[in-house]
Amino acid sequence: MTTPKNPTNTALPHASVGTRWHQLSGILGFLLVGPLAGWQMLSLVERQQLPIWLCFLVGGLGMVLPGVLAMLLQPMRQSVSVDAGGLRFGRHGWVPFSEIDQMRYQSFLTLHRPGRATLIVQQGKHDLDAFNRFCESAWGHWFDWQRIHGTPPGAQRRAALYDRAKIAGLLTVGGTLFIGTLALMFNLTLPVTALLILAGVFITGLIVAIFYGA
Repeated sequence: MTTPKNPTNTALPHASVGTRWHQLSGILGFLLVGPLAGWQMLSLVERQQLPIWLCFLVGGLGMVLPGVLAMLLQPMRQSVSVDAGGLRFGRHGWVPFSEIDQMRYQSFLTLHRPGRATLIVQQGKHDLDAFNRFCESAWGHWFDWQRIHGTPPGAQRRAALYDRAKIAGLLTVGGTLFIGTLALMFNLTLPVTALLILAGVFITGLIVAIFYGA
């Protein structure tokens, strides 16, 4: 990306701002909460002759419940504006550029803040042109701020650490899935303790890959 010219200040009154917690809630719902709820209901169905559709209903509710709770506890719809010193959010408050060590602009705007929740600004109710102008303005102000004040100390070291953590998390997730696949292929019956350890390692790797890698 070429060096941007100083864009004018702009704002999005009805943007959609999420965090990694919103993403993780959806992943955990589909990979953990939903299947576990459905499996528990299936055992009740077998013992108490309950209708099988109840198992699928509870499993489906388990899949969407974490995401719904995340939306209710931390609504995504809010205003956001940008100026020369940072961004101001309707719910998250003031986020200075000194807290942001990475800003990525693709189909959405990702603000990575070491030690804090990564913010993901999406189009919301605005048209694509207005959202693109906002992203260009935010990226331009952040670029100018870094040119004047310099990169925050340790940002490069943190970025390298996060890259390594992301790789370790992805390898952990892949390894646990591989072990689970082998157990299914060879009809191995793992003890409950081993299953709990495997599930814990999988969730830990998933959290590390999401929160440290993006």
